[in-house]
Amino acid sequence: MKIKLILWGLLMFPGILFSQEIRNVRFTQEGKNINIYYDLNGDTQNDYNISVYCSTDGGKTWGDPLQKVSGSVGDNTRPGAGKKISWDVLSEREKLEGQVKFRIVAKPSGFGVFTDSRDGQQYRWVKIGNQVWMGENLNYETGNSWCYENNAKHCEKYGRLYDWNVALMACPAGWHLPSDQEWQILVDFAGSDPGKKIKSQSGWINPGNGTDDYGFSALPGGYHSSSDFDDIGYNAHFWSSTKNTKDHDMPYYRKLNFDSNSVYRGEDIIYNRSLRCLRDH
Repeated sequence: MKIKLILWGLLMFPGILFSQEIRNVRFTQEGKNINIYYDLNGDTQNDYNISVYCSTDGGKTWGDPLQKVSGSVGDNTRPGAGKKISWDVLSEREKLEGQVKFRIVAKPSGFGVFTDSRDGQQYRWVKIGNQVWMGENLNYETGNSWCYENNAKHCEKYGRLYDWNVALMACPAGWHLPSDQEWQILVDFAGSDPGKKIKSQSGWINPGNGTDDYGFSALPGGYHSSSDFDDIGYNAHFWSSTKNTKDHDMPYYRKLNFDSNSVYRGEDIIYNRSLRCLRDH
């Protein structure tokens, strides 16, 4: 069987999805193999899972990750230059023709799924620096917690909105409501434009979508007061466990605005907010 390769307009897509960047991508054809080279810039303390995709219609559709690949692909790839992926084309395709493009995607190996034994709900978790965060808002039903507009579908997407005193105890065993300092560690790790980097890539009122560099995937779940629900689609509100005992004796919270790339720090106890759990050390 002969392979038909028409590599017209072949481009490599960086796929910047988490705390890394794919750069300097190039390729060579070697017999029935295509060798793809790239540099991976990222957190040197992390391993990454590398996937490679191929499109034959100029990037309109990508399909599933390529399977017959070897080299710097799959789990446990460390950042560095001159990475190489070798694709055994004939083992996976009878022919390769059209406007062929490749896309490389890197995700931190530090991610998984946690099951809350209290109600069986599952939550993604991601390792960001030295912290392990849930990648979704808590949706554990307890007293003094609400679905936005009392609509269960909002809870499925955004999690519940909690009274602060309830939020202090709502995370499952092995997890906790992050302190103000622990929130700051995340913000500092993200560096410039931290709000943009921890927002989800969709779901925000324009121009609020972020780049979701680390898989934190913050969504604009709004807030609840004693008489109203507000801000869904526009802003995300997250509790911390820390009170400002020096001035007002009120808890700190973090807020992401749809029209800002920053992470705002405020304090009050009036509203009910989202809860993002952090894994215990």
